[in-house]
Amino acid sequence: METSPLAPGTFINISFDLLKPGVIDYTCPQVAKKTRRYSGVRCRIFQREPHAVWVSKARKIKEQSIWKQKEKHIMQWKTKITELLGCRYPILQGAMERIGTWSFAASVAAAGAHGTITASISRTPEKLRDDIRRCKDATSGSFGVNLSIGICPQIDKMLEVCIEEKVPLETSVYKPDALAQRIKESGLPWIHKSARVKDAIHAQDLGVDAIILVGSEGAGIKNPEQLPTMTTILWGVRKLTVPVIAAGGIGDARGLPGALALGAEGVTMGSAFMTTAECPINDQFKEKMLGLGLDQPEFRKRVLTPAPFDRNAASRPAPADVDWSDAASFSVTGIDRVLSVKALIQRITADAEELVNGWQFLKK
Repeated sequence: METSPLAPGTFINISFDLLKPGVIDYTCPQVAKKTRRYSGVRCRIFQREPHAVWVSKARKIKEQSIWKQKEKHIMQWKTKITELLGCRYPILQGAMERIGTWSFAASVAAAGAHGTITASISRTPEKLRDDIRRCKDATSGSFGVNLSIGICPQIDKMLEVCIEEKVPLETSVYKPDALAQRIKESGLPWIHKSARVKDAIHAQDLGVDAIILVGSEGAGIKNPEQLPTMTTILWGVRKLTVPVIAAGGIGDARGLPGALALGAEGVTMGSAFMTTAECPINDQFKEKMLGLGLDQPEFRKRVLTPAPFDRNAASRPAPADVDWSDAASFSVTGIDRVLSVKALIQRITADAEELVNGWQFLKK
């Protein structure tokens, strides 16, 4: 079919569902570069390139276009956790030993979720103070600091830095009794992460503002008595009076409203954020994570029956060639490609809104 040359700057409309070589040739065979409109969003399209390259760029443009539109949320996402922390979405970044850097936390905070600096990475109180200030300079979003008891060095001094810098606190791994009084005196928001409901009840008695309950589908440090996420959250919201944050295998648009429906006030995601472009691990391991499946016996075994926790290993610097896919939870099975932190959060929240809006059983 004959076509006329299109001048650069011409606007056309074409469905991304029609990205086939013939359609591309028909659309603009003679123009090297032009702009075009997709669902009302102006984009740049590159022509005269191999089809595979063109389609790859087109998909990226489509993704950016969709996220721009989906930023216009229907839901407000107001929960007790967004009110406590001041974040836009009830999504928290899980603490990650060795890779929970200030820049990673800033990316999460800037996207509307709650970022987490893992203090053990900083190693010293002076470095932690610098990391916190760098994060503050990088974003006006919500972020806090995780203090992993038994792993974080100089934890008392690290706590004092957090108090002086006035950042929300998260404690984890072991009981926070030794830190509780000082944290409560500071008046800062305090969240404790537990694997068992009975430990969560104990932390509540110490005065925490919220509890992260982690089910067995999650990664990280495990407890032999840990139960599946759904069971743990249902039990936790019955027994606790403080807000509960669900964790353990959550990382997509179904997991977020599902956790809220169970009674949680938010979710914590660790492995899902490890697949993002901003995560400071090698891209080959991100791709390896995305290839994991629930039908793989070794993957299921590693997540559900992990090796005993080695405190000494956790406190050592990670070797450069560490395979981070071995640290992934079931949540990565719901992610199909490496996205930016912002794109992942937009995808989860926008798709969750669409999902909830389509629930017929909620309609009269």
